[in-house]
Parts: sequence; structure tokens; C-alpha cells
Amino acid sequence: MTVLKLAVQPSPPSSSQVPGHLSLPPPITSRNLTGAITASAALLRGLDGKLGIYFAFPDISVRTEGTYTLKFSFTILPIMHGQEMRPRQQTSSVQATVFSEHFTIYTAKRFPGMTGSTELSKILADQGLRIPLRKEPRVSGNSRRASDSSQNQSQSQHDVEMEDE
Repeated sequence: MTVLKLAVQPSPPSSSQVPGHLSLPPPITSRNLTGAITASAALLRGLDGKLGIYFAFPDISVRTEGTYTLKFSFTILPIMHGQEMRPRQQTSSVQATVFSEHFTIYTAKRFPGMTGSTELSKILADQGLRIPLRKEPRVSGNSRRASDSSQNQSQSQHDVEMEDE
């Protein structure tokens, strides 16, 4: 069984932001990640129609505002066999580790809004992968509240005009 484990790490400033430094230490792990941090492999077809191995983390969230990277650790778990369900091997080790690009977590007040689902997400969901899909981009709550407020105000003015007639 193949498993991918996820960890979130604060992103260090880039070397251009630190005068006199050519390299930086690796980011440290933070306990800001919530949701299922492991995922099993799914054999699905990608955008090009070719089979690929995909790992989905549909309920992951980060608790604290900031800039982060994700650390993915690929592990092959021991195979269970026999009636006693004991693994043939007693240990498993990380086969590969990869880091994501930097991304930013915002407070609810500063959140710019959700983007639409990617084409890859839609194709994987069509094949049975359980991931949430968004039909269209949504604006942030602040923008929506402002437009709702102006719509309510114009509707109220319209109602008053109707009563006066």
C-alpha cells in the first residue's frame, strides 16, 4: 500500500530578502494543519487521458495566517498477510519527499475569495475521486456583503416608491 503524508511548514523569506545570505535552512514543521494528513494512491486518468497515480487531501486547512509550503512524504507501507494480519516487514521508510510551492493563508477579513475548480479536479471527480468542486468563483464575504447591502437598500427604496403610489 502506498501512502502520502502531508505536513505544513512556514515558508522562510527568500534569499533576496536576507542581505548577505545565499542559502537558508529548511523550513521547520508547524502544527497548523487540520484534516486528514494521509492519503492512499488512486489510479486515475489525467487531463491527457493517461493513467496516473493521484493523492487527494480534500479536507485540509491551515489554522494560522501566513505563507507556507507543504511537505509531501511518500511511503510504502508493509503488506499485511495471513490470518494474524502481521506485516511481512516490520518497518516502512519514506521513499521520497517533495515540497510544494509557497502559498498564502489569509484571515477571513482579508480573504480575496475562492477560485473555480480546475479542469484536473473536475476530471478526477468525474472518475469517482471524492473532492469538493466549485461551480464558479465566489467573491470574498466583504465584497458580497457590500453588494448585498446595496441591493437590499435599492430594493427597500423600490418598496417605498411602490407604497407611495
